[in-house]
Amino acid sequence: RISGGILSKKKGVKKFQALFQRSLELKPNQWKKAADRVWEYFPNDAVVVGIVPKDNVKLKSEVMKYLVKKKLPKG
Repeated sequence: RISGGILSKKKGVKKFQALFQRSLELKPNQWKKAADRVWEYFPNDAVVVGIVPKDNVKLKSEVMKYLVKKKLPKG
């Protein structure tokens, strides 16, 4: 039962990422807003980077840099 729940969660995350990928294909300039929203629900680098359309290497790099800056201590 536990593993079924984990698999369901992974499927849910994949669907969530696919929705954001489609959204970012249409409006790539909204990536920062999308990254912040995904981070609210899934504070995990791999999940956030997974919202970037697979063929957009430049955007993936921007999101990764943003995540690093986001996690740095403020001050």
